[in-house]
Amino acid sequence: MDEQMAAARAAQAARWAAQPAAAKAPSGAGRRKAAAPQRRGACRQPDAPSAEAEPEDPPGVRAASLASLEAALAPPKALPAAKRRRVVARGVEALAVEYHTNAEGGGAAERLQRQGDVEARLAARPAFEEAGGRLVVRYKALRTLLEESVQALSREELLQLLTAVGHRGSKRRATATAHLLAPREMAGRSPVAFWNALHLFGGVEAAVAAAVAAARAAD
Repeated sequence: MDEQMAAARAAQAARWAAQPAAAKAPSGAGRRKAAAPQRRGACRQPDAPSAEAEPEDPPGVRAASLASLEAALAPPKALPAAKRRRVVARGVEALAVEYHTNAEGGGAAERLQRQGDVEARLAARPAFEEAGGRLVVRYKALRTLLEESVQALSREELLQLLTAVGHRGSKRRATATAHLLAPREMAGRSPVAFWNALHLFGGVEAAVAAAVAAARAAD
C-alpha cells in the first residue's frame, strides 16, 4: 500500500512539472485575493485629468472678452467739446432767408444724415444751457449723448423769425408755405428756431401759436 501511494505522488509531481508556466499562475480572483489590502485611513490618489477635458481660454482671449463686455455695458459717451460747432450771431432776416433756402437736397448720404438728425431732434428730451449768446442743447439718441450749439434768441426775436417765415412774400405764398412751420420742417431747416422754440415755449406748436397771436395783435 505504501508503495502504491508513493508511486501516485511521484506521478502527480511529474504531471505538475510538465504543465506550462501560464497554467501554474493563479487566476484573476486569486490575484485580487493575493493583493495586499489597503490600509485604513490611507488617502486615495486623485484620478489623472482626462485628456478630453475642455481647455481653458488663453489669458489674451479672456481679456478681450471682458473688454468687449465692459464696452457694451459702458454708459453712453458725451460728444467731445472739440467737435462743438462755432456759433455766429445773425439777424432775424438772415435767419429767415436761411430757413427758406435750407431745403432738403444733396446726395443720398447727405439726405439720410439729415433725416436721422431730424428724427433724433423730434424724439429728444433735451437739456438746455445758455452761455455767451449760445444755446447748448444736450440730448440722448440711442446710446449716444449728442450736443448742439445754436444761437440763443430772445422771445421777441423768435416770434419775429417765425412771423417772417410765415409771412415771407405775398399772402398767397404765405398760405402755401405755412407747412414750413411744422415741427418736422423746422427741425430740418432751422435748428436755431427749433431748439429756441422748445427752450422758450416748450414746443414748436406753442411758439407758432404765440407768433400768430403777436402778428394779429400788431395788425
